[in-house]
Amino acid sequence: MEKDFGLRKELQQAIAQLREIVERVDRRLFGDTADSGDIRETVETATWLDGSDIMRRLHISPRTLQTLRCNGTLAYSRIGNKMYYRQEDLDTVLKNNYVMYNLRAHGKEERSGHGNSL
Repeated sequence: MEKDFGLRKELQQAIAQLREIVERVDRRLFGDTADSGDIRETVETATWLDGSDIMRRLHISPRTLQTLRCNGTLAYSRIGNKMYYRQEDLDTVLKNNYVMYNLRAHGKEERSGHGNSL
């Protein structure tokens, strides 16, 4: 329970840091009258996961997660040495890579909609 509270507090601090960064970028790009409502809404309403959450949910190793980051498959936000991922980005990656197989007689598999036997 203490670990969850510590993680929640750490995420709240990370969100506060992201807000400050967004405000500084807005001021530099647009002056003091800039409206960053869209970016703020994304930061505030998004569900953020850390690397251990992603690895546990996908049953992958740290190296595989690094590969997903490096090749651009999974977007991330970095604060210090810690990486955070948006739940909606993970959902999008899973949805875009979804493959449904139909089982045929004698244990052969066929990709649904492709008609090619494997």
